[in-house]
Amino acid sequence: EQLVWLKKDLDSTDLPSVIFTHQCLKEGAAGAILNANEFKEAIKGRRSRVVACFSGHSHIDYAVRDNGVWYMHINSASSFWMGNEYTCLGRYGSEIDEKYPSIRYVAPYSKSLYAIIELDERGASIKGTNGEFVGKSPDELGWHKVNGYDKVSSAEIGVKPRIEDRYLPF
Repeated sequence: EQLVWLKKDLDSTDLPSVIFTHQCLKEGAAGAILNANEFKEAIKGRRSRVVACFSGHSHIDYAVRDNGVWYMHINSASSFWMGNEYTCLGRYGSEIDEKYPSIRYVAPYSKSLYAIIELDERGASIKGTNGEFVGKSPDELGWHKVNGYDKVSSAEIGVKPRIEDRYLPF
């Protein structure tokens, strides 16, 4: 139903289109929607050209261009979810650990992250914000090694407490 709507919407204009969604629309990307390949096919040959897709589900800071379309993950406002295998207590004290039991499974940021995105006919300018990890980082907890990234740091795959300033040319 949503793909039918998207095709109709893209065919209703000649203007370039930018899509904002929760989960990534790029086939094979971390946290991508299950039918990302159908999305890729749906945007081909449309009247309007999709130039960028922004998402946030994966809680990473990452941008890649594929077939002329930018796919950018906008980092989470508050933390990176590491999963149940990673328990880190004591960042905020035992009272907070007890009151918010899920906080032990995240690498929280020192401040809320956000980005301002300015669009024009030439591209997207992203102005991000910076923070720090509170307590141990995902690398210090071994997250990257267990998840198959033993040759690179977590930051190299977008796991960092910031949203980088970027320019994405269309």
